[in-house]
Amino acid sequence: MKDQRKRVAKRLASGLLAGALALGGLAISGGSVTAKTPSSLTTQRLSGADRYETSVAVARDLIAAGAGAPTGLVIASGTNPYDALAGAVLTTANRPLLLVQKDSIPTSVSNFIADYRTSFRDAAASVVYVLGGESAISAATLTAITSAVTSAGDLTPPTVVRVSGADRYATAKAVSDVAGITVASDRLIIVNGEDGKWADALSAGLLAAENGWPIVLTTSTGLQASAKAKIDSYLALGGSSALFTIVGGTSVVPTAVTDYLVVDSDVPPANITRYSGADRYATNKAVNDAAYSAGVRGLSVALVSGEAPWDALASSAWAAYRNASLLMTPAAGGNLGVATFAVVASVYSYLGFGGNNNLWVIGGSSAVSDVAKLGYVGAATSVNVTSTLTCVDKHSVANFGSSASVPTAILSLSGALGAPEIAAITTEVAGQVKEGTANISSTVSDFNAIGASNTAGTTFAISLPFATTVGSTISWAGWTEGVAVGAYTPTRTIAGSSCVYTNDTTPPSVTLRAIPSTDGNAGNAASALTTSALRLLLSSDEPITVSGTAPFVSIGALSVTTAATVTDVSAGSGQTQFLIQLSTTGALPPGADLTAGNTITLQASRISDAGSNPPAANPSATIAGDTTGPTFGTPSVSVSAVSNATIARGSLAFTALPDGVGTQFGARGSSWQLAVNNQRGVVLPTVAINATTKTITVTADTGYHTVADVAAAYTATGDGDWSAGISAASGAALTDTVTATVANATVLTTDGVAGVSKVRVRVTASEPVTFATAGLSVQVSQLIAGSITGATSNINTAYAATGTPASFNRRIQYTFSTTSIGTATLNYLGDANGVYDSNGNRSSGSVNFTIS
Repeated sequence: MKDQRKRVAKRLASGLLAGALALGGLAISGGSVTAKTPSSLTTQRLSGADRYETSVAVARDLIAAGAGAPTGLVIASGTNPYDALAGAVLTTANRPLLLVQKDSIPTSVSNFIADYRTSFRDAAASVVYVLGGESAISAATLTAITSAVTSAGDLTPPTVVRVSGADRYATAKAVSDVAGITVASDRLIIVNGEDGKWADALSAGLLAAENGWPIVLTTSTGLQASAKAKIDSYLALGGSSALFTIVGGTSVVPTAVTDYLVVDSDVPPANITRYSGADRYATNKAVNDAAYSAGVRGLSVALVSGEAPWDALASSAWAAYRNASLLMTPAAGGNLGVATFAVVASVYSYLGFGGNNNLWVIGGSSAVSDVAKLGYVGAATSVNVTSTLTCVDKHSVANFGSSASVPTAILSLSGALGAPEIAAITTEVAGQVKEGTANISSTVSDFNAIGASNTAGTTFAISLPFATTVGSTISWAGWTEGVAVGAYTPTRTIAGSSCVYTNDTTPPSVTLRAIPSTDGNAGNAASALTTSALRLLLSSDEPITVSGTAPFVSIGALSVTTAATVTDVSAGSGQTQFLIQLSTTGALPPGADLTAGNTITLQASRISDAGSNPPAANPSATIAGDTTGPTFGTPSVSVSAVSNATIARGSLAFTALPDGVGTQFGARGSSWQLAVNNQRGVVLPTVAINATTKTITVTADTGYHTVADVAAAYTATGDGDWSAGISAASGAALTDTVTATVANATVLTTDGVAGVSKVRVRVTASEPVTFATAGLSVQVSQLIAGSITGATSNINTAYAATGTPASFNRRIQYTFSTTSIGTATLNYLGDANGVYDSNGNRSSGSVNFTIS
């Protein structure tokens, strides 16, 4: 069992080392394709009346989880934690750790052993390890343990082995010296073992249990003798390939330890990884970040006390089997590292890279309070969404990009769904949409997919297959975590919503603008009227339909028996603005003069809103020449991340998240910078992160240290939330020797591959316009040279209209790729390359927007 676990662990260990170079999880290129965003975490507390009962509760849950009956035990003192700290490497799924008193076995532990005594008897080579000398667990207690695990008449009873040394440091070495525990391909873990400094070793315990890595204890003043002896024996096995993990900062595991490894023992700096943070919770988070990002560990989480060691000591093998992170927390909660890890875990699971569906609490409420638990749950559900359903009658749905003849309900979510969820909500609709209590067949469309200006996965159009009735209640059932919806089983709960169709009795408010065109012969009553001679712009405060059938208009006091060509020029097909041209090629009737100052009137009966209400009066306008150029309103901006920004100095490269990390990973532009300081003779390189100045500062001996050395040092920062890590050929020398030189983020590959965000800016004009592409440009206040590429512009929804020019619309779309963020300006010119309206009036100006 042990050897098999060690072989598996070696594969995982290589993944953890690779993951250390991609801290924060952003280098993950694979993972489940199923998003697993939690909104209602499954929570369970494993606890007992005291630390002893809690260790038994954890062991029993390990069995219930499928590990099977135990075939051995690791037993440690429940009053002195230091032997158990090193004993995590002896634990397996079938060899849990239990706590006992020095002079007695607690009843809960005795009962557990009695329940599984036969499994010890039936095991081929059952071993019970008792950790520590007689000052920790007395000889009488050892005898009682031997008796308890032995069945009467068993000819091959379990082997009970006391593993101990002269002190805690020697006991840790004795544990690592157990046959089969330390092999050449291992990674030796070094932690502090002094009184009161057990916290970092708790974080190391899960690494030991899941990978089979031995732990040695040392002091904050230097390398303890037993630890040095173990390091030397391990180096004799592993040689130059020996690997070391230090858990804790230099105040608990001093630089004297790394000096001994690098200077005295010729260990390559890249073979040493240190996890540390500002306190025990930040160090714990750094270990969890690295293990998760390497794919070694899932996103299920167990909260354990960071104020007392006992519950975490008993949980290493359990967490390794459950594929859960042990996340330390104060009893009262409120620790920032816990909340941050909760959010990071949620976002990764939302993107489909892990679980985070299960939250365990190890220990009673005095160890981890309900407040601490609820704090994690609250942080972990920060990507939760709510739903709102809006009933939209058939004439209004064009606002949302759907067919104007189909009744529609609009489902709006407060946050975006992942791709699997979008696929499910648009295909698994059976039983999800109802009229009253009756299921109805319906078609669901993602707005982003049908061209409306909405974020993908936040707004959906539900097309209803019947004529709506005033008072009808339409509802969407929502999703319940774990309850199948067709072929899809949701991994979060989204509450349903409903709406009621009501009768529209308010007439639309409409305005009319009459514009003679320069390309026709408007104002000449004796001439034939072409279809381009007069343009009418009809605007409404709500979606309307307009019929161009005759009789349609009156000019002055005369009715003109002619139809009209009516074209929707609303921004986003909103059916609120129409361009109208009379459909006649003959002379106007006498007195139907298009001279400026005359009045033109539309028949209100040809206009109706969603409730079939016409305007209260016939809309009319005075014919006037158009001398005013178009203007633009507030822009609509969408930014979609393509990839991370890569920052390089020579052969050293970091991959940085966007400024202001939120719920979307990738580069929305990054202003992070990288500085390399050359310091001759420094033993290990360091990486300092300054989130305020957005600067990564590497201090290294550029004549000695390799990129791999810097990569190993980088994991000591303990913060994987903003950066994906270091990339370069392992062992490549740092070629950039410029001291304190700062380099801006540099895109190392082509557009769409690295460091690029796609930005789409849409602006709506005050009237139909056309433009020349060369007349538009974008500037960004924090512009880095060459950061804007691939700029294109177009009329977003063009239509064909007779006359010259041949096409007009109100919405212009400008798209580009960028590696920068900040306040930006869209400029439009007033010259021959600029924006102009249907009467040839040009305008210039700018609109501001933000790239974030």
